[in-house]
Amino acid sequence: MSISYTFERTYPPTVGLIVCFGFFIFSHRIGVHLASNDLKIDSTYAPIGGMFAVITGFVGSFYGSIQSMVETRLARIAKTKFFIRFLHQIKEATVSGFLLAVASTPLMIISPNNLDIFTNRLVISIWMGASFYCLATFFRVGTKLFLVFESPIAKDQGAL
Repeated sequence: MSISYTFERTYPPTVGLIVCFGFFIFSHRIGVHLASNDLKIDSTYAPIGGMFAVITGFVGSFYGSIQSMVETRLARIAKTKFFIRFLHQIKEATVSGFLLAVASTPLMIISPNNLDIFTNRLVISIWMGASFYCLATFFRVGTKLFLVFESPIAKDQGAL
């Protein structure tokens, strides 16, 4: 199955925007549901911030590992459009995950919880959209890991 380049490039921000606007539009209903079940949205800031810190650390170290192998196992694909795009997507996932983990810290302290306040709705909507954007960037990189590393190594032809 082939996914178009445009779709692959645009689905993380598209998912993020849909979640951001969807949460903002339905935030009153979400707030009522949370309040009726005695749940608080501020209990999600720390776990999501921590999750993205861990995933970002993994992806960052993975990027370093890939760069160190470019001269060996990955030499056959190092200059291809696919691999160059893959490296760019790893960088995007790493930077966005790091920024989201950092942005989650003030939310843990301030804990905007009341979804009836416009500013809280806006901040939480943007944060939710950014969370799903980052998750989609990690998913996009993750789906290519096996493709890059499970491809058989080209046999050495030797001196002909």
